[in-house]
Amino acid sequence: DEILPELSYYEVSKISEELEEAHHRIKDQNKVLERAVTIHEQLTQCILNGQGIDDITSSLAKLMKCTVVLENRHLEPLSIGIPDRLSAKNHLVPYLPISDSPSFQNNAAFYMQQTRSFEITDHYPDILINRLVDPIIVGQQLLGFVSFLRSGLPFTELEHIAVEHSASVFALEMLKQKEIAAVENRLKGDFIDDLLSENFSDPNSIINRARGLDYDITQPHRVLVFDICNFTQVVQSLKQDEKKIFQFKNDLVNIVKSCLKHPSKGMVVTKSDHLIMLIQTNHLDSHKKGIKELAEQIIEQVANRFPKVTLTVGIGSNCIQLADFFRSYQSAQKAIEIGKALNKQGQVVSFEQFAAHTLLFSAFNPSDLSRFATTQIGSLLTYDASYQSQLVPTLLEFLNNRSNVERTARSMNLSVSGLKYRLQRIEEITGQDPKDPQASFNLQLALNILQLMGKDEITGYS
Repeated sequence: DEILPELSYYEVSKISEELEEAHHRIKDQNKVLERAVTIHEQLTQCILNGQGIDDITSSLAKLMKCTVVLENRHLEPLSIGIPDRLSAKNHLVPYLPISDSPSFQNNAAFYMQQTRSFEITDHYPDILINRLVDPIIVGQQLLGFVSFLRSGLPFTELEHIAVEHSASVFALEMLKQKEIAAVENRLKGDFIDDLLSENFSDPNSIINRARGLDYDITQPHRVLVFDICNFTQVVQSLKQDEKKIFQFKNDLVNIVKSCLKHPSKGMVVTKSDHLIMLIQTNHLDSHKKGIKELAEQIIEQVANRFPKVTLTVGIGSNCIQLADFFRSYQSAQKAIEIGKALNKQGQVVSFEQFAAHTLLFSAFNPSDLSRFATTQIGSLLTYDASYQSQLVPTLLEFLNNRSNVERTARSMNLSVSGLKYRLQRIEEITGQDPKDPQASFNLQLALNILQLMGKDEITGYS
C-alpha cells in the first residue's frame, strides 16, 4: 500500500514523457509535411510559369541541395541539376547515369519494374554514392526516372516525399512535351507529304509553311528514306500493339534527331514502315560523304538500341529547287529497291552509287539481269570454284585495261604467254572471245551486274 502513490507518480511521469515524445514527433512530421508542401508548390509554380525540364531540374537540385538526374525510359539522361557547380559536379559527374550504377546493373530487371521510390547504394574505392530513385509512371506507361544523388549521407523521409512529388511534376511536363511533339509531328508530316507530292499551288505558300515550322527549304537539300526492312517482324514482336508501335517509331525519330549536329538543319517524320528525312547539305564539309557518314551513324545507333531491327538508308538526289524534292524522294526509294535486289539491306545506298546500272535495274527485273549475267559467265564462275583458278578476275582485269594484253600482263604480274593461255581458256569455257567488241561488252556488263549483286568471287587475283 505504501508504494502505490509512488507507482501512480511514475505512471503519470511515464505518460507525460511519452506525450512529450509524441508531441516532438508530430512537430517534426509537421515540419516535414510543411517542407514537402513548399517543395511541391515551388515545383508546381515552375510548370505554371512555363519553365521547361531543365529549369525544373535545376530548381529541384537547389531546393534539395543534392544532384538531380532525369532520365527517359531507356535510361538516357534528359536533364541534370547540380546545386554547387564547383564542388558537386567534380566528384559526382562520373556516376550520374543510373545505368552505370553497379547495384542497378546487378538487378536491372527488378528495378525497371518498380512502381515506388527505391534507394541504391554503390561503394566505389574513393566514394560512397547514395541514390534515391522514383519511376515516372503515367497509367501503365513508364516515362523515365528521377534520381537524387549525394555521397555519404542516406536520404530522409522528406526526401522520399520530395522525389515522389518531383516525379509527378516531371510526368506532367513530359506529357505536355509529348503532346506538343505529337502536334509538331503531325504538322511536319502534312508539310512533307505536300512538299514531296508537289501538292502546292504557289511556291511561296510551301516556303512559308516551312518557316512556320522554323525550317528553311530554300537551302540545298537531300531526301533520305529510312526503310525498316523487317517491319512486319517488328510489329509482330510488339504484339501488334498500336501504342507500342507508335512508341517504337517515335524512338526511331528521336534516334535520328539525336545524330544531327545541327537539329535545325534537318526534319524527320514517320510514314508507315519507313522514316523520311530532309537534310540541308550546305553545312556539310563534303555533301555526299557527310550525308553517308550521318546515315551510317544512324544505322549504328538504331542497331545499338534495337539489335533486331534492320535499317536500310536510301540517299536521294540533290535538291536545289522545290521540284527537286519529289525526284530526290523517288530516287531514294529506288535506291532502296535496287539495294534489296542486290542484297544490300542494312546498308546506306544511293541512286548515284549504282551509276548507269540504275537504268538497267529500273527497266528490267533484277532476276532477269541475274539470269543474263549467269548465262554469260556462269560457266566461268563454276570452273574457278572447281579448279581454284583465277579466270574470272583475269577477265575483269583484261576488260578494265581495255583488252590490252601487255598492260594486263604487267598489272597481274603474268607473262604475256601466260595471260594469252588464260584468255584462250576463257573463250573455250564461255564460247565468247574477250577480244571481240560485242563479246567484251556482254562480258563486262555481266561482271558489273554480279559486282553490284555482291559476288565477291569476281574480284581479286593472285
